[in-house]
Amino acid sequence: MGMIDLSKWYRAAERPVSKWPSMTLGEITGAIICFCLALLLSRVGFFTRPWEDLILSARFFGRGMIKYQEPVIVKIDEESLQAIGSWPWPRSIYADALYQLSQEEPAVVGLDLLFQEPDPENDFILAKALEEVKMPVVLGIELELEFVKRFWSNRLQVWGEKPALFPQAHKGYLNLVQDADGRIRKWPLNVETTRFAFTERVYQLATVESPPAVGDGLIDFAGGADSFPSISFSKLIRGEYPEGFFRGKIVLVGVTASAMDRHDIAVQALGSVPGVYIHAYLIRNLLGQSWLRTLSDWLYTLILLGISLGWTAFLRKRVGRFLYLATSG
Repeated sequence: MGMIDLSKWYRAAERPVSKWPSMTLGEITGAIICFCLALLLSRVGFFTRPWEDLILSARFFGRGMIKYQEPVIVKIDEESLQAIGSWPWPRSIYADALYQLSQEEPAVVGLDLLFQEPDPENDFILAKALEEVKMPVVLGIELELEFVKRFWSNRLQVWGEKPALFPQAHKGYLNLVQDADGRIRKWPLNVETTRFAFTERVYQLATVESPPAVGDGLIDFAGGADSFPSISFSKLIRGEYPEGFFRGKIVLVGVTASAMDRHDIAVQALGSVPGVYIHAYLIRNLLGQSWLRTLSDWLYTLILLGISLGWTAFLRKRVGRFLYLATSG
């Protein structure tokens, strides 16, 4: 009986078995290059902004028409400018508006306006109104900010506050933070300062609660401009509104006239939006805790790494050796 040669079976058993194909130095280099390129593009918003805009637009159109009960917006619109006079108005006009609102006893009134320059003839009138009205009133201030750009993270540096009048009033900063493309997507509430944002202060006084920590969230722009109850400033002064229209509600007073205090936002269907409406969205987000959360940096890095490895594998298996070598070196 002949002998069986088992040497070839031993040699086969000695060879390591791997489920994954080995990667050459060129392939590893290609994966690293893909990852670095993806990381660089992500820092300029090449990936994140379209994705964030898609999410915000889908949420906007998916929710359809929404009718909010508050905040009520008192619009300084074209009708008001024609009835009261050219801008800026004397401070006594705002005092009249506060006295009118006080009769309805709203929860809080926020003036989305900056009072930085003195009006000697009328400042004392507004100061007296701020002390005498029944409801709390929040005035806007402006922070001095500098946008510090870094490779991995961008942040806002606060250098102080610009001068503001009426120290006895509640205040909050009105600054809205734009992305590099000039559109507003994210919350302005993560600025490194001990001062509350305007919307945070309004929320705190209306609910008697500390505002929730939002961090680097995305603004939920659900509902159009018609979703908020509103009235012209001139009609407020004349008392032309239903009884109880403001009672117990959050009221915001701001400029809505065209070409004044307008901002581009992520949802392009809304067009250019007045600042007071952006603050109204922010308040709705706080009341309903409906802001959208962004991906953390470490999770986003893992996603980019996975995309890079997947792209390398695709080039290796699908495109062919020549194209792979041309792109990965």
